[in-house]
Amino acid sequence: MGIVPTDHPIRVANIIEEGKLGGPQVRIAMVASSLKGKVETTVIMPSQNSELFRERCDELGVSYKAIFMTRITKEWRTMLGYILFFPFEVLRLVKLIHSGRYDIVHVSGGSWQYKGAIAGKLTGCKVIWHLNDTQMPAMFRIIYTKLSFLADAYLYSSERTKKYYKSFSKKNRPDFIILPPVDTIFFHPEYRLTLDEELESQWVGKLVVGTIANINPIKGIETFIKMASHYCKKSEDVVFVVVGPVYERQRKYYEKLVLLARDMRVSLSFIGGRTDTRSILKRFDIYVCSSISESGPMTLFEAMAMGKAIVSTNVGDVSVLINHNHNGFIVDAGDHVAMAEYVHVLAENKVLAKMFGSRSREVAIKRLDVSICAEKHFKAYKAVAGIY
Repeated sequence: MGIVPTDHPIRVANIIEEGKLGGPQVRIAMVASSLKGKVETTVIMPSQNSELFRERCDELGVSYKAIFMTRITKEWRTMLGYILFFPFEVLRLVKLIHSGRYDIVHVSGGSWQYKGAIAGKLTGCKVIWHLNDTQMPAMFRIIYTKLSFLADAYLYSSERTKKYYKSFSKKNRPDFIILPPVDTIFFHPEYRLTLDEELESQWVGKLVVGTIANINPIKGIETFIKMASHYCKKSEDVVFVVVGPVYERQRKYYEKLVLLARDMRVSLSFIGGRTDTRSILKRFDIYVCSSISESGPMTLFEAMAMGKAIVSTNVGDVSVLINHNHNGFIVDAGDHVAMAEYVHVLAENKVLAKMFGSRSREVAIKRLDVSICAEKHFKAYKAVAGIY
């Protein structure tokens, strides 16, 4: 497209092949909304499984196009459809990009988002490839390595993500590190938020230790359950809670977790997904992130904004934001014993827990607020589009 004139907003097509509402989808909507007036963003997403994502875009006034788009999966029928429809879906994306006269194609969702990168390059648009994880299966790594030349720039969601992908990506491309955002005004601990009566009655007088995550293996819920079992050897006056939807393709994994909790005699509640988690976060006494491998756990950042005491595995750039024994505790991934010990420390010292929570909110405001993330996106867009 060449140099973008400075008298009109940058036009961005943000393409993601996964419609399910999660961290990347929330980030897309928040940043697009925050950049109105500077950047005209159109989100291109699958029509399948994207109802909540579309609702979020509607709430924030973000433009989008929902089209039929298959996704990569281990299920062979779906994978076959992905392969068969791939060229037709790329051509449709090419037409959408041409008709929208976009300056930049922002490929969101990770290294396996090939269609947007190919379509963007075919149209002559500048392509930014947004990478947001720290591991991928060997097959996807090989494909990404072959296709990484399609990007004009890379956007990494953490230092650890950049370190992981640097050897697979083209060396002569500019790159940017932008941590996932949190709306620190929306997630504010001083808001009056009412928990629903059923949960309130179950949790009254109890220490509540919880985590928020889509139910899938990467979130390390097994570690959370084992932590709860170990902790209960010291105290029983506690409620352990997992908040998050169970999608059909993770049903067997969820059932495995339920059996594990039962076998370990852990009183643990899976309470499903919530569109607004603030009242639950406000009630949590301690927030635990048990992820095995993750770049930027947004629910952890939301817990920080809500002033919660944190115990987290050392994933992504958590260790940059959580200073061990200053505003939280960090353990190695899978170390349920250390996790339980630190939860016990915070449970026994409410003054320390409150101080940690207050410090975490300060970090969230200074480093993670959506205004900061949006401005970094704007600078990246300008640099790639040739506006300085």
